Amino acid sequence: MPEQAWDAAGEFRVVAPSTKSTRIFLAVFGAMTAVGGLITLSIFPRGTWTLAASRVLGYGLVMLIMGGIFFLSLLLWSANSRLLIGRGAVGYRSMFRRSHFWSRIEVNHVVEMAIDYGRMTQTGQRAIYMFGPDGKRLLALTPRMWNAIDLRDFIEATGVPLDRREAPVHIKAARREFPKGFTWGSQHMLTMGCLLTLAVIGAVIAAVVLFLR
Repeated sequence: MPEQAWDAAGEFRVVAPSTKSTRIFLAVFGAMTAVGGLITLSIFPRGTWTLAASRVLGYGLVMLIMGGIFFLSLLLWSANSRLLIGRGAVGYRSMFRRSHFWSRIEVNHVVEMAIDYGRMTQTGQRAIYMFGPDGKRLLALTPRMWNAIDLRDFIEATGVPLDRREAPVHIKAARREFPKGFTWGSQHMLTMGCLLTLAVIGAVIAAVVLFLR
C-alpha cells in the first residue's frame, strides 16, 4: 500500500509511489550494479594486463557505474517523490524534496499518451502530462510507478478531464501541439541517451588507460 498521510496544514494528501514497481526496477539495477562490481573486482587484482582483460574491465566498470547511477537515482526518487492531492489543487514533491503546487486555474490540459521518439521507440512509454494555460509542461508522471486510484484522485483534483490518446504520438506532433511542453532534448531523446552512454564509456576507457600506464 502506498504511504498516505495529510500534511501539517491538513490540506494535501501525501501519496508515495507504488512499492511493487519500484522494487522491480531496483532489483534490476541492483543486479546490474552487483554484476559490474563482481567483474571489476575479479579483474583488478590480476597482475598481468591484456587487451581482453582491459575490455572485460571496461564492461564491468560501465555496468557498475551506469547501474549504480540508476539504482541510486531510483532509490532517492522512491524515498522522496510524492503526489500531493488537495481540494482544488495538486502538488508534487521531487526526488530532491522540492515541492511544487498548482491550483485548478493553473492546469489547462492533462494528457495521457505514449510518445514515439523515432524508429527504435515507436511503441513509446505511456505517461501522464500536465500542461499550463501557456502550453508549458508542468509535470510528467509514469502511470506504472503510481497506484491507479491515486492517479485518478490526482487528476480529478486538477479539475481537468483526462485526454487519453490510445495511439502513440510522434514527438514532432507533440511538439507542434505543445511547443513549450517538449524541448529539443525531448525530440532527440535517443541521441541524448547515446551521447550520455558514450560519455560514460569514454570516461571509463580513459580511467582504465591511465590506470594501466
